[in-house]
Amino acid sequence: MKIELTNIKINEKLKILLLTFSIPILNYISANLKIYLPFTPVPITFQTFVVFLTSALFESKIATTGQILYLLFGILGLPIFANAKTGLDALFHPTAGYIFGFIVSSLFVSQSFKRLKIFKTFKIFLIFLIGNIIIYTCGVIRLSFIFGIKKSILIGVLPFIYGDLIKIIFSTLLIKKLRNLK
Repeated sequence: MKIELTNIKINEKLKILLLTFSIPILNYISANLKIYLPFTPVPITFQTFVVFLTSALFESKIATTGQILYLLFGILGLPIFANAKTGLDALFHPTAGYIFGFIVSSLFVSQSFKRLKIFKTFKIFLIFLIGNIIIYTCGVIRLSFIFGIKKSILIGVLPFIYGDLIKIIFSTLLIKKLRNLK
């Protein structure tokens, strides 16, 4: 009986470890599915989609820790960011605010899902929309040190609204479907 309990604890710890480390890997993959626009340093990526899905599916500590690991791996020199910057240079790149936004958004989204009792489509959409606004806000704050607030909104938010709305809708429908399977 003790052996079985020990195995369960090890398996649960391994599961948490694998889920946590899957997030930086998924962020890396989604960061490299990118399109650069000629008028902005911010590329179009699928990272927000990963932030929303992992935050809605995983426990808060797993989702948020995974986003923190993504940042740390980049700071430590792994070339995992969309802008190809690494090390401390990555923290000073114009797009660094979005990466910090992933962490804050992940915490918000995962905590919001933890509190949800009924997974209604509009509530899921609203959580993801607010999560996206958090990412935009962090990104614009960083960009504004370089470009000022008005230009930061023009180059760091407006070109991305339609694409992000599509990602939010797709994330909402996917999570709604996955949550109903449980």
